[in-house]
Amino acid sequence: MKETIKVNISGVIFYIDEDGYNKLRKYLDKIAAHFKNEKEGKEIIDDIEARITELFKEKITDLKQIISLKDVDEIISIMGEPEDIINDSTYESTQNSTYKRAEKRLYRDPEHAVLGGVSSGLAAFFNIDIVWIRLAFVFLFIINGFGLLLYLILWAFVPKAQTTAERLEMKGEKITISNIEKSVKGEYEKVKDNLKNYRESKGYTKASNFFEEFFKAIGIMFKYFFKFLIVLIGIGLIIGGFSIIIAFIAVFVFKISFIPFDIEGIHNFLYPGFLEFLFDTTSYSFFLLVTFLTISIPVIAIIYGGIKLIFRFKVNDKLLGKSLFVLWILSTIVFISQLLIEGKNYRTQRTIYETQTIKRFNGNTIYLSVNESEKYFDEIIKFDWNNKYNLFINEENEQIYGTPAIDIERSYSDQYQIELKIKSFGQNSREARENAGTVIYHWELKDSILKLDEFYTIPDGEKWFMPLVEVNLKIPENKSVYIETSCEKYLYEVDNVDNYWDEDMINKKWIMTNNGLSLEK
Repeated sequence: MKETIKVNISGVIFYIDEDGYNKLRKYLDKIAAHFKNEKEGKEIIDDIEARITELFKEKITDLKQIISLKDVDEIISIMGEPEDIINDSTYESTQNSTYKRAEKRLYRDPEHAVLGGVSSGLAAFFNIDIVWIRLAFVFLFIINGFGLLLYLILWAFVPKAQTTAERLEMKGEKITISNIEKSVKGEYEKVKDNLKNYRESKGYTKASNFFEEFFKAIGIMFKYFFKFLIVLIGIGLIIGGFSIIIAFIAVFVFKISFIPFDIEGIHNFLYPGFLEFLFDTTSYSFFLLVTFLTISIPVIAIIYGGIKLIFRFKVNDKLLGKSLFVLWILSTIVFISQLLIEGKNYRTQRTIYETQTIKRFNGNTIYLSVNESEKYFDEIIKFDWNNKYNLFINEENEQIYGTPAIDIERSYSDQYQIELKIKSFGQNSREARENAGTVIYHWELKDSILKLDEFYTIPDGEKWFMPLVEVNLKIPENKSVYIETSCEKYLYEVDNVDNYWDEDMINKKWIMTNNGLSLEK
């Protein structure tokens, strides 16, 4: 196995195999030897090493951390050999004839800047005269003021070309040894000329111009305003993410109601507590796990993004991000699959009917009441689906209850009858009827008082298939019913010839006529 050598180039540590290191060292030694006697030699060498560092970084991946001889050869072919530019006009003419412009990048050009270098950077990028760019900004500013805002936004977010490599990228020139040397020497000569003519220059006067300083101040204000706005967004993401996580822990772990107020008939509905009755024990635990992963992974990503916005740190987190994304995709697929699988249990709804004749009693009036039993519900959580479907979860005995809907109809026999209409869901018609048959509901007759249970339920350990119970009291013609106060919450659209609302039928005697139920005078 080849030896790996640790090297420091432009302040960045790389690991290079022995062959690659030897070739790179000879290459850098040639460059240093060529430029060591030139005035701007150190700057040229630094820029060349900085460019080599950038190219090496592109070679490093999560799976590859060592620079090979092949990588060094590729980088040397990009940069060019030092001997190619040492008094060699053939190389220069060849370069000019086969030269292809490199991919451009947008930078602000500080060398030709009046304010922030935005216009000069755009001019270099699009290869047009800077005057046209500046006229365009002025025109947009005069028309609707957008020119100033656009300029300030670009000033805040477009990076400034600071290094020689960045200045070459801005012009679309290849970042080779030859071009770096030309660029550095050109800048050096320009600085030397500017220093020579400094006292005669108008640059100082221009820089101190009031309007320039004014716009610079505005630009700085906008720049920090946008940075402050980004920090606020980051804080909002962090607070929002943690709020969601706390809410999930409260709901799924401590089973705190996630709707603490009444909305559309929902009162303190406990989401996880209700789900326990819709799933088997094993399925429920697994469903909660994939639900938590499906929702918490994006939330964690939001929090992490907010932290990065605030502190602007860079970290190699690609592998972790990819792993979490794959986990999220898998959990989402399982979550949806679980919903579809469980949803099959509620594909079909069927109704069964149970009709019983009430034994004869003295008199022609039956007293209808609901046997309210507070003892079952020290702590209840109520979910109103509609007037026909109220659910209660008893936290003490971990049982679920529903309230029946009461209706009154005509009996075509000479006796009172109780008809239970029980609906339930299942995968098919047979299972739906079987599930309806498991519903537990009781009533009793004492003398002439018919007492209906306040709730219906299912056996312990059974799944809740959304059963619905309707109790129909069937009254023979010319017989009466007295509706007591306890029935008020349970009556559901009882037809009567006097057009009374359900709540207005309470504490009144009603007689069954040939036309229907009528208030007895």
